[in-house]
Amino acid sequence: MPSRLQAPTIDVATLPQRTGIDRYRIQDVDISRSMPIATTPMGFVDAWLQARWFQASQWSAPSHLGELHAVHSAIDALCGPNHTNYPLINYKAARSCSGSPPRVQLQMDEDIYRGNTNKIQRINRLFFIVGKGNNSFTILSASSSPNPACTGPNTLTGP
Repeated sequence: MPSRLQAPTIDVATLPQRTGIDRYRIQDVDISRSMPIATTPMGFVDAWLQARWFQASQWSAPSHLGELHAVHSAIDALCGPNHTNYPLINYKAARSCSGSPPRVQLQMDEDIYRGNTNKIQRINRLFFIVGKGNNSFTILSASSSPNPACTGPNTLTGP
């Protein structure tokens, strides 16, 4: 039986919590997390970014694993336990995409607060395309440019 919980996000400024789902599959001696892991595309991207790559890769489009691994590693270096600056991650927008299968584009801004200069520096803006399946999500791609097919209204709400 899956359990729902309030999980912290990496966007502590504007969206400090999300509804997470803990669901595990036991097969022989292996235990693995299984879908669903989140209730929204934003929650899914957040869970994907916080997961270790061996788990996150299972929730990623096989055709984009190299690109997605690079994005995942960069965020992990920024927000993981060994970071040296103060990362500011902000989820800015979630927009539906036209076409099929159902997809959502999530915009995420990455800034760094540099304590020695007291300045915030924008280091990246990413657009994740999240595929919506039956009771699951998949990271399809990540890009520094928005997808022109994703022009729906912003459905991301604040805390």
